[in-house]
Amino acid sequence: MLKYVTKVGPLFTGCSVFAVVMVAGLGTELPAAVKSICINADIAMTSLDCNTGNAIDQSLNGSDNGGYYSESGAKGRNSGDRNTTNSGADRARQTGDLPPIDISTMTLFDYSQPWHASNWDHGFSDIPWKFDHVTANGSDIVLKLDQTGAPELKGVGQEGHYRGVWEADVTLPDMREGFVAAPLWLYTKNNDGKAGEIDFEFTRLGLQLTLHSEHTGAHKQHSVTVMAGQDWSGKRYKLGIRADIQAGYIEMYVNGEKVHTFRRSDSPEAFPTEPMIPLMSMWTAKSGLGWAEGWLGKWDGGIQTMTVHGYAYSPF
Repeated sequence: MLKYVTKVGPLFTGCSVFAVVMVAGLGTELPAAVKSICINADIAMTSLDCNTGNAIDQSLNGSDNGGYYSESGAKGRNSGDRNTTNSGADRARQTGDLPPIDISTMTLFDYSQPWHASNWDHGFSDIPWKFDHVTANGSDIVLKLDQTGAPELKGVGQEGHYRGVWEADVTLPDMREGFVAAPLWLYTKNNDGKAGEIDFEFTRLGLQLTLHSEHTGAHKQHSVTVMAGQDWSGKRYKLGIRADIQAGYIEMYVNGEKVHTFRRSDSPEAFPTEPMIPLMSMWTAKSGLGWAEGWLGKWDGGIQTMTVHGYAYSPF
């Protein structure tokens, strides 16, 4: 199966979004209009031969580039300059692959390192966070939830940002009653009474996107459920958050498709106000805690694993 790519409108500043239509066969000739778009737009070179306009064999799978491109990366490819970008996040823009998370220096209670796995009680769950429930398996990071511990990986040693694109490439666990998988969410870097969150949360109800904030002095939240009825169990997705908190918007992406936009004007009290860092976690509803069990259902035990294949933050 091949990609036939047609420009349909703006995605990010300096970029374009493309409709993807499946066509059969190799070397499928593209119309002249598409050749022109290919010359002038930011299209991955693995999708089209921009010299001939011919489609190139490429399977569509969970590791597809998902439509995330940086303006600098587009300029580099169109000009023939392959050295305009060099960070792991920039390579992700060009290839669609996110760089792996490195936890080789992660040490319990050393918050100076880029990543730290939590190790304390969880007020909303009977199962505490456990440092040893976040491990490396080759280039992947494995988060394990069982009766002895729950996983939470925090970018605590990283700089917080108001603005940028946060992305994670993850394989989700088996979605069951009683727990939530949060493979990418953002939290306030400095919790100074203005704590805020931007969440991807997979539950029995589907995919819930949520904002939290305490900048008014009281906790406020705004949630939406998207792509309801989809079976997420065991599947691999690329998730993205593109936000400019100071400008007042947050865009949420699944495999490069924008599924929701939060705007400060729609929910000002729940909209975060502070710089954010990334987190990944799974946890279970505390037995007898009404709001948690009402949301997630009752946890009946077992083992869950979630795999993070890559992560990147990119400024814009």
